[in-house]
Amino acid sequence: LRNAGALIVGKTISTEFAFAEPGPTRNPHDLNYTPGGSSSGSAAAVAAGFCSLALGTQTIGSVIRPAAFCGIVGFKPTYGRIATMGLIMFSQSVDMVGFFTQDVPGAALAASMLCKDWRTLETDPTVKPSTLPVLGVPEGPYLNQASQEGLEVFEKQLTHLQEAGYTVRRVNVLRDIETINSRHMRMIFAEMAQVHAAWFAQYESLYRPRTATAIREGQSVDAEELKLARNGRMVLRNQLETAMIEEDIDLWVCPAAPGPAPEGITTTGNPIMNLPWTHAGMPVMSLPAGWAANGLPLGLQVIAPSMADEQLISWTEQLAGVLVEG
Repeated sequence: LRNAGALIVGKTISTEFAFAEPGPTRNPHDLNYTPGGSSSGSAAAVAAGFCSLALGTQTIGSVIRPAAFCGIVGFKPTYGRIATMGLIMFSQSVDMVGFFTQDVPGAALAASMLCKDWRTLETDPTVKPSTLPVLGVPEGPYLNQASQEGLEVFEKQLTHLQEAGYTVRRVNVLRDIETINSRHMRMIFAEMAQVHAAWFAQYESLYRPRTATAIREGQSVDAEELKLARNGRMVLRNQLETAMIEEDIDLWVCPAAPGPAPEGITTTGNPIMNLPWTHAGMPVMSLPAGWAANGLPLGLQVIAPSMADEQLISWTEQLAGVLVEG
């Protein structure tokens, strides 16, 4: 970013080691609510207008969920497309650098500088022409994890998209979401325990409770369980991308969080809606998509096949305009 001319204005607050223990950051839309996390300060800084771009990381939902809570654009690329050198890793199997911007064109500019081997769509013969993408809704147990309010606003956004000419197809996928959720959490806790092994042995008393609990659970994961969990990432990606091909779907769409930001700053909210897409390593964007009854923003999560980051950003610019108008 510096090489491209960016001015770095500061370092933002994160939760403790990018997990669940929040810092003092508040939601710019209402200071009585969380901005989400772990990338709390980055989302709040962009939403408050302090900067037009901020970096974050995602291991479950630490970019996409705060973007939704703060009413801005969040982008998490395909696993591996942005270098992670310099991070204190949480989970090497899924950790990704992502970022926040105030609009989709800003995300496109940042992605072109940060993502490895970024392609210009106009000169790439492998991408689809600029027609409206077919949207897939992941019906079933996964979608049912969202709150009633979150689902009601999501359905309204789907109606706006259909009225704008988008085709929406409902597909029953992620039926084993509870297994996926458990597998992901056990895997990331195990890898966190590995990263923190020496520090935790010496400084256990200094870790905050939720971080320490995660590390202790990670210590109980044996090598075979961890291997199976890691293998499950590609299995899930293949299942989701096969469903997209079979149903002729270009993008998955779903709520970016179960509902609006929770009140208070003792929690950063539930990342459950982000988890399977992170586990599969697929590129994801969060777009502002309506408002909750308490006046806080909601987000729409848009997911493309792996390595289709360029097409995802290209399609979401027009899609975001429909959501704003709706």
